[in-house]
Amino acid sequence: MSTKRPDVICLSGFDPSGGAGILADIKTLEMHRVQGLGVCTALTFQNDQSFEGMEWVSEKNMLRQLDVLQTAYQPKAVKIGIIESLSVLMKAIEKLKHQDSDISIIWDPILNASAGFNFHQQFDRDLFDYLLDQISLLTPNLPECEYLFGTSNVNVIREKVNCAVLIKGGHSESDFATDVLIAGGEQQLFRHEKKMGFSKHGTGCILSSAIAANLALGRSLAESCRLAKEYMQAILTSNHTKLAYHYEP
Repeated sequence: MSTKRPDVICLSGFDPSGGAGILADIKTLEMHRVQGLGVCTALTFQNDQSFEGMEWVSEKNMLRQLDVLQTAYQPKAVKIGIIESLSVLMKAIEKLKHQDSDISIIWDPILNASAGFNFHQQFDRDLFDYLLDQISLLTPNLPECEYLFGTSNVNVIREKVNCAVLIKGGHSESDFATDVLIAGGEQQLFRHEKKMGFSKHGTGCILSSAIAANLALGRSLAESCRLAKEYMQAILTSNHTKLAYHYEP
């Protein structure tokens, strides 16, 4: 019986606290028993309480990291987090799909830091629409939906996109966090009671990485989203700090 784990690449920023970005991605992938590989897209100067700034890794060096990994590994899934621009994202996706046209690509469209730092001053709508046709899943929260689509209305978004979209409902004022998966013209709800008094840094990174891990393990998109949501719920209450403790699901 083979013990080879499927490979998953994360294109993410480096967060020194390990709560978000590439370190959180790798922790999550390890707990899901997949082989986590990392491409650093940005250096951030932050901890779990404050964000002081960042520097982008150059497009050349980011793609060079990806080149080296692709010579040795054949990832089943890719999670993409913070990235400098849509044009850089396009080049990364083209490189990934050149190696494997069927690779699952999950994009967590990080637009700003919780401290208010905006990562993208300009946004090419036509290129954005093109990229949505190239990926498997987009995972925006409600404010990101408003920016990307001009609305968080599920029915409107469903008409706008061809890829699957997981709308994260953690920013709602309800006592429940309801994520909505739009895929194949249908929608599915994942509803969990909010853990009052518990808050974690990097939840979007962790959730999208968990989805990528489950897809790489051969699970369906809906099942991968459900299991990732359950994993996220479990680590929310792992301790009372902003940094999650990771456990095997």
